[in-house]
Amino acid sequence: LAHAAKADPVEFRLEYLKGDVAPFQTIRPSLRRVIQLAAEKAGWGKSLPNGHALGIACNVYHERTTMAQIAEVSVGADGRPKIHR
Repeated sequence: LAHAAKADPVEFRLEYLKGDVAPFQTIRPSLRRVIQLAAEKAGWGKSLPNGHALGIACNVYHERTTMAQIAEVSVGADGRPKIHR
């Protein structure tokens, strides 16, 4: 959805979590903090080597546990994805 909206994936998620449509109203602040922390630790927004990109995923488990993961990836010469960190 962020890609289709031509929006930054982190900012897109944070903006969505401001609204009333997000599920788990009580956990929303926690999920926002987890996304912000993951983005900060991953250096989101800093320049990357040519051909590299960052991707983010986040989720809520059992209505109380929040998680976010950020991966730095590229496509190798063989056309296969490569995970750098």
